[in-house]
This record gives sequence, C-alpha cells and structure tokens, in this order.
Amino acid sequence: MHEVDRVLQQFRFRQSILAAP
Repeated sequence: MHEVDRVLQQFRFRQSILAAP
C-alpha cells in the first residue's frame, strides 16, 4: 500500500517540476 503512495507522490513531484516555469 505504501508503494502506491510513494509512486503517486513521485508523479506529483515530477508534474510540479514540469508545470513550473
């Protein structure tokens, strides 16, 4: 279960960087 949360967090982090200018 923790693995899913970890993947989700990583995906969000990457999206944040891509969304950033």
